[in-house]
Amino acid sequence: MRTALLLLCTAAIAFPQSEPGHGDWGGQAINLTAGTSMLSHNESTLFVPASNAKLFTAALALKKLGPDHRFITRIAATAAPDAQGVLRGDLHFIGGGDTSLSGRILPFKEGAVAGNPLGPLNELADQVVKAGIRRITGDIVGDDTFFVHDPYPVGWQVDDALNENGPAVSALTLHDNVVRIAVSAGAVTFTPATAYFSVSYDTSAGPLSIQRALHSRHLVIRGSGNGVLYTSIDDPAHYAAFMLREALTARGVQIDGGIKVRHRYDSAMPSSPATVEIARRLSMPLIELLRLMVKVSQNLHAEMILRAAATEPNALAKLCEEANIDKSEIGLRDGSGLSRMSIVSPSAFVKLLTYMEAGPEGDLWMSLFPIGGEDGTLSNRFKGLSQVRVSAKTGTMTHTGALSGYLDTPRGHHIAFSVIVNNSSSNAAAVRAFIDRIVVSLAE
Repeated sequence: MRTALLLLCTAAIAFPQSEPGHGDWGGQAINLTAGTSMLSHNESTLFVPASNAKLFTAALALKKLGPDHRFITRIAATAAPDAQGVLRGDLHFIGGGDTSLSGRILPFKEGAVAGNPLGPLNELADQVVKAGIRRITGDIVGDDTFFVHDPYPVGWQVDDALNENGPAVSALTLHDNVVRIAVSAGAVTFTPATAYFSVSYDTSAGPLSIQRALHSRHLVIRGSGNGVLYTSIDDPAHYAAFMLREALTARGVQIDGGIKVRHRYDSAMPSSPATVEIARRLSMPLIELLRLMVKVSQNLHAEMILRAAATEPNALAKLCEEANIDKSEIGLRDGSGLSRMSIVSPSAFVKLLTYMEAGPEGDLWMSLFPIGGEDGTLSNRFKGLSQVRVSAKTGTMTHTGALSGYLDTPRGHHIAFSVIVNNSSSNAAAVRAFIDRIVVSLAE
């Protein structure tokens, strides 16, 4: 059966092993019910995994932090306000790695419409006012020292860093560090509304696009017509402090100072002068954050959660050792899979899948995956399959496609699989079709 399957797969699309210029692929599938191998093709070869890398991030977080872990965002000061409501000194907005300071709906629900992207920030601002603060003599300080300041992992591309795919990583993050820009009749509308960016226009012919230099807050809108664009935020901690200042000012709080940031550049956690807590927000349990991250394949969330989970040296290496994954089978450089320098074998993914499902977190682990034809990044794939259930993590980049997860067949077999394609000259739809044919063939 395995030989027949390989012939079917290589004949189905132009990825023959003898022509690597048309794509290289590897895959492994193990029938966990019967304990037999169903597919072995370049299973030990290292491939760029794309977003399949998020499976290692999710596994590490479940193991190290636990499903009930909550992230804390705080607003604090060096002293309490006086009887007149005057806070002497700075007000610190302190990030704790929460990925949910946005309008995203949690728990995850397919098709849910996001709410106010500044909803959590407004809740914190209301707490500040409720604490009696009417004037702040100092600055608003954005503090993201919970993570070492390393906003862009090795191997990320500059164009990803400038848009919604790969915004800067920070422990203090509002609405995924991305701003939506609607262009209509030559005017722009920011969501959320903000004066953080300056804008100029180049109305020369061409499609509507946006240009911004890295670490710049000046946007150039090019082209003509109407449409929606996105840009990332250059310094999330600075932006968060800016938006908190705006929110407090709108509530009648007088702020004498400006905006400052506190970053951390080495492993030693600095002590904070802000010891008096004014406001706080707890995230939902980690399992809910992971479920959203895996189902919609959210890159920034994966990077934040990895930094929160990998607090001890060699944390990922220890997880791999527990899962019987040899160090030669994996070389991750980020938590999202956006890095072109990350490499993992299909065999390593199958070992991780087998290990995590069999562990104490097995049921929670299984709940993270997109379901074929139902939700997440698989909502439009594997539709109409009778008595076949695909629960798997997708991965897509230019020239790259991947799918790793589980397959339940009409005969009651439970299969762990991983299929990865690299160096493809075909488009993403063709790569997905190739991978999907392999997975469906496993159920036959």
